[in-house]
Amino acid sequence: MGLPCCEFGPDRDKALPSCGASNVLSEPNFLLAVSSRTLAVPTPPRDRLLDIKLNLNKTVIRRAGDSLNLSLDIDSSAKPTVSWTKGGVKMNKEPKNTELAYSDAGFYELEVTMGPLRRKASFHLIVEGAPVIRNLLKQHDKDGHHKVLICEAEGSPMPAVSWNINGTLIDEKSFDNGTITHKIAVVPSANLSVTCTVSNSFGIDTRVINVSSHPSEDDDKTKLVVGVVVGLLVAALVIAVAYWIYMKKSKQGSWKTGEKENGSSEEEKKLEEKVEENSQKADV
Repeated sequence: MGLPCCEFGPDRDKALPSCGASNVLSEPNFLLAVSSRTLAVPTPPRDRLLDIKLNLNKTVIRRAGDSLNLSLDIDSSAKPTVSWTKGGVKMNKEPKNTELAYSDAGFYELEVTMGPLRRKASFHLIVEGAPVIRNLLKQHDKDGHHKVLICEAEGSPMPAVSWNINGTLIDEKSFDNGTITHKIAVVPSANLSVTCTVSNSFGIDTRVINVSSHPSEDDDKTKLVVGVVVGLLVAALVIAVAYWIYMKKSKQGSWKTGEKENGSSEEEKKLEEKVEENSQKADV
């Protein structure tokens, strides 16, 4: 079956009378102009409609602790399937919408499917804020002479890390999801209070850790604490066993005493009966 058409005369704004009502489709249609002919093409049926609208821009910047305010509108003729990924990894639920943390930063992609139809949308979330030191640790190096200091912090833009002591940089992990880890090796000549400082355009944070100049001092302190804890546990166990033995003996003593008292009562009763019997004989 050919497509119905209307031919135009010299005046292209007016169709010839040969374009009659018999050439008009009964279905909803729209007009498509091709060369000197006008074609009628049916619109897509309603049962295959899928449209999505995400209220976020391609790049979204929020402060730590703020809300994302994500909103998704779906116009579909049937129930669609919605899925999210972050950094290419599938998520079990939609992105966090309130109290954003630095770890929430990343590239998010939305996919909505309904049968063969598929729609996608995406945005890059940047979470900014003042840096915060999460951990400040010390470890022994393999040679036993160096102390390794580790400063772990969160913040965005990437915070700068500084120390109040000279040291050799061992490692600085790449800035990922607002987290940075900075390691240095030091050889303290005396007992020191070492400060780690992190800062960016939003603020600054510091933390202090005590470092001993004696390689084994920290280990000795650790052993002392462990020894005290173990000693307290042993003492508690001894007291518990002693109390259990005491209670057991106490119960046994009470049982024997009761038994003895019952026996004595019976003997006294028999003695009284004999005395009374002898008295009666004497009266006779």
